[in-house]
Amino acid sequence: MVIELEAVDVLALASPRLVAIRQVDWQVRQGERWLISGAARTGKSSVVGVAAGLVRPASGRHLLFGRDMAQLNESDRTALRLRVGVVFGGGGRLFPMLNVLQNLTMPLLYHLGNSGLEDAEFVKRVLSVFELEPFAHWWPADLPRWAAQRVALARALVLRPSVLLLDEPTLGLPAEETTWWQQFLSGGGVDALGQACMPTTWILAATEPRTWEHWAGRHAQIAAGRWEVTGVAPRIASFSE
Repeated sequence: MVIELEAVDVLALASPRLVAIRQVDWQVRQGERWLISGAARTGKSSVVGVAAGLVRPASGRHLLFGRDMAQLNESDRTALRLRVGVVFGGGGRLFPMLNVLQNLTMPLLYHLGNSGLEDAEFVKRVLSVFELEPFAHWWPADLPRWAAQRVALARALVLRPSVLLLDEPTLGLPAEETTWWQQFLSGGGVDALGQACMPTTWILAATEPRTWEHWAGRHAQIAAGRWEVTGVAPRIASFSE
């Protein structure tokens, strides 16, 4: 099992004393594609943060790759978190004082030290595949929104995680850019970068689930503070309607 949440209460990111979702029971197996749907501010980002090991649950157990995160020291927790990538929406939460190239190389140097320099060619390949070479020395504040989101995806992939969580990655992007993301996540990334460089397990949170209903094999829904695993769910209603 890749991710397990057992009777987990998830705190709201905006109000850390408030429980956003109660009693989450969830199991994610290697190779699955999950869609988490729910209206805005229902706790999708909070679940992503807990599942990735970035935020501790208020109660319950969180196991990552079979290990109880609450029982680990910080060094072991960090080692497990490195196997999980996260892509945030709304511009990707890029490091504002680093240019695009530095945003991609900094995680490698920070986590891998000098050995991260060996991935310099891979970073160049990612920039090319993502059509970001013209922006390599741009600051995040100067990037168009679509480019910033691609940089966020590229930054997550350079560490070659086995699991990737995406939190509203295409929210606010034009239709043609959403199509690029759909194609990349549906196989274009494997074709361009190779299977060994891509995650095997994917989790995507979206307010507009119909964009991803045919991509995902499993589905969970958040509504009124409750978590429900609904299985495979074609024809999912849009929460923005």
